Amino acid sequence: MNTFLFIEQSPNPLAIKCVFREPFLQKEALIFDINHHSTENWLEPFWNLGYLQQIYIAQNFVVFIHQPLEKKLDSHLSPWADKTHEIQNLLSKIPFPLNINTYEYVSEDKELMAIQEWLDKFIKKATWIHGGEFQAVKIHNGILFLRPDGACYQCPYLGMTVYKGILEPLSLEFPQIQNIQLTYDIVSAD
Repeated sequence: MNTFLFIEQSPNPLAIKCVFREPFLQKEALIFDINHHSTENWLEPFWNLGYLQQIYIAQNFVVFIHQPLEKKLDSHLSPWADKTHEIQNLLSKIPFPLNINTYEYVSEDKELMAIQEWLDKFIKKATWIHGGEFQAVKIHNGILFLRPDGACYQCPYLGMTVYKGILEPLSLEFPQIQNIQLTYDIVSAD
């Protein structure tokens, strides 16, 4: 059984990051969204909580994304304040090692693959600290369609991260990319 270490609040108030001692996932990351059906039985108790939007599983951490709130909380409050014990209890029941039925989407677009490699090399280290990452989905007419995952999903700092932290340095390396459009589709931006 994998040892649970701690839960930390992400800069995104709708996200919490749960860290484990050892990696329990061979792939880099998987995303489960409440709007996309999954056959993973161990996910059902999490969806039954009624407030989760997305679960992002990386090598040794899990990020839970809360559904958007109807009203804005005071800056000192968190939607997770009374829920971390419940999450921790469910985490202790996850069967390890995870045997997840997945597929891997691999683009044949060499330019898109080069951009994803750039994102992984220069951006991922910074975003994984907070429990998130970005996936290059497609390029169309100079626009890069980018999917924010994990804690980056619906983060209040997303615009600043995308335009100042990604677009500006990315366009120096890939001048054909003139803009970024976010997409929240799990597979493609079509």
